[in-house]
Amino acid sequence: MAIPKIIHQTWKTYDVPEEWWDCVNSWKSHHPDWEYRLWTDDESESFVARHYPDFLTTFQNYPYGIQRADAIRYLVLYQLGGVYADLDYECLQPLDPLLESHTAVIGMEPDEHAAISKVDHMLCNALMASEPGHPFMAAVIEHLKASTHGTVADFDILATTGPLMLNKVHANYPGRDLTLLPSQILCPLSSDRRKLSRHRGNTKEALRLKAELVRQGSYAVHYWNNGWVEDQLGPLENPKPNEIEGFFFFERRDSSGGDVGYGGRNVPITAQICLNDPRAIAFNTDGFLKSSIKPRLLWKLMKKGEGNEGLYIRTEFLNSKHKAPWFRKLKAE
Repeated sequence: MAIPKIIHQTWKTYDVPEEWWDCVNSWKSHHPDWEYRLWTDDESESFVARHYPDFLTTFQNYPYGIQRADAIRYLVLYQLGGVYADLDYECLQPLDPLLESHTAVIGMEPDEHAAISKVDHMLCNALMASEPGHPFMAAVIEHLKASTHGTVADFDILATTGPLMLNKVHANYPGRDLTLLPSQILCPLSSDRRKLSRHRGNTKEALRLKAELVRQGSYAVHYWNNGWVEDQLGPLENPKPNEIEGFFFFERRDSSGGDVGYGGRNVPITAQICLNDPRAIAFNTDGFLKSSIKPRLLWKLMKKGEGNEGLYIRTEFLNSKHKAPWFRKLKAE
């Protein structure tokens, strides 16, 4: 059985944000003879109720919309087959020759992402292709049905319905009918926004860089919008960033990875949670507690870049020179 010529994407409603119209149109323009289907939240729930009634309660009770958005892609691919792509994915060339002779195809995320999550590799669920009824998608669905989830943070979402969950299912999957592609093919860029900003749009530089990706064998590029993270976080409560006792505040900076818990976006409350957790040496204003901090050269700017967004590191950790040799130089800047 061949992978059907259907492109599936999801959004809350039919009003796709304008910033992603170019990505949506890239799939249509490179696949003029393919069917295109956009699944809204209402249509997704109706689809689950019709085809997977035993999963409907679990689907409805997921704490976060991203978990439903994750789940529906597996359900649709198993039932209908085709290609699923996140809205922030741009197609660079037709997938037809890439999918020939395969029954299911999943790309790998860049090695940097696997390293952050401390795994050898990470399957990417943002772009997948499958024939209807494929046994790997069946295994994924059975795993979702057997799992129960409470309120979770972003690193848990990856493990409950996202890439780390796919890793787990794949590790126990006996079949050889699933094709895994290296990241260069379907996911050539990591989530480093400093690089990604140069690849968007139709500027001369963006077109040149995307042409280079095609020459290197890439069929698509993911821009890692990660809007779902903001959706689940809620409003920030941090009126006096530099007055949180026991912490030093680094404005608009963040260190990725090392997440060990979630305290929420109320900074004074999260600060107390961090102080009471022996594993935690820091937290960011997105609410994630951290057990480790990267070298300062690897820190990133917070996406919003507001004056009260940033990274809080416990002062006793910073005062230990052997644990943070970069701090004295950073403080002097």
